[in-house]
Amino acid sequence: MRMPPAKNGNAGGDDDAGGQELESGSFRVEEFRLPVLQGSVAPESKEALVAPASVPVQLQVGYVSGGPAASLPVRVSATVRGITPDFPDYGGFSFDAPRGKTTAQGNGEEDEPSSADTMRVVADKLPATLSREGTGRVVIDKLVAPARPEQLLIEASYADPNGEIQTVQHSSTLWPAAVVAGIQAERWVSVDRALKLQALALDLHGKPLAGMPLDVKALARITTTTRKRMVGGFYTYDSHTTVKDLGTVCTGKSDARGLLACTARLTQPGEIELVASLEHPGIVRVYDSGRTEDGRLCLIMELVEGTDLRAVLDQDKLEPRQALMIVQQICEALQFAH
Repeated sequence: MRMPPAKNGNAGGDDDAGGQELESGSFRVEEFRLPVLQGSVAPESKEALVAPASVPVQLQVGYVSGGPAASLPVRVSATVRGITPDFPDYGGFSFDAPRGKTTAQGNGEEDEPSSADTMRVVADKLPATLSREGTGRVVIDKLVAPARPEQLLIEASYADPNGEIQTVQHSSTLWPAAVVAGIQAERWVSVDRALKLQALALDLHGKPLAGMPLDVKALARITTTTRKRMVGGFYTYDSHTTVKDLGTVCTGKSDARGLLACTARLTQPGEIELVASLEHPGIVRVYDSGRTEDGRLCLIMELVEGTDLRAVLDQDKLEPRQALMIVQQICEALQFAH
């Protein structure tokens, strides 16, 4: 450490003119390791991941100096967690998933699940060995169709020649559908007064979609709180929240701006949650998915009464006009879903 020279230093002596040096310690670099390998991990498909049952993942690892890391063992893990999509051009709209039933604790406050509580592991250290070209492939399967947008975080870990463990990761979004619904409404309104609201239909890139069937339902959240006296004169509070379906308050198709404007009247006082959804009469709801004990894929779907298309074709009584009408309905449903 070098001290600045004194303003009124002694005349004569180079040390006084140049300042004073004090040694406080020293260190030496014994070893420093630079990364030897560099890699990447990402889904194989560049398309949006819409309710996938499985996600193939591509791996690539090579040396920083050049050349593939042939026959390198790699472990791949993945987690998912619920997220809320953000579209900057529609800042006034809400794209949050509907709230479920919440239970309040002793302090009387609702216990909403945090992001850490909703995180779950979908792949745990899947093994893979890279090829001669330094590439590999694993499949993250048995994915459950998400009820809301989710973040898929993929991590690949491997050991470099120095024995250091390196990790690369990639984040993607799992979408429940190819269309996103949003809603905008006033924060409060008096009972039985007109409530102005707007429902919105967007694609996964935030572009408005016209002609999308939108449905807005109202849900009343009723919270009942009881106070209990405890030993020592203290009190505890227990709350129970129930959700009452008030029915559909707005329905229709989106315009060229992707909007559906409505005016509703609410007769139920209290906290009301408005839920905008996109539904198509040609698509059945899928409530859950999974696999049986013998590994077969199963879907839990909405029950639709009536005759299926196979039975109609077997009867051989389909006229050309009816066939064209059915094909048109199928194409509209496919366009809506994708």
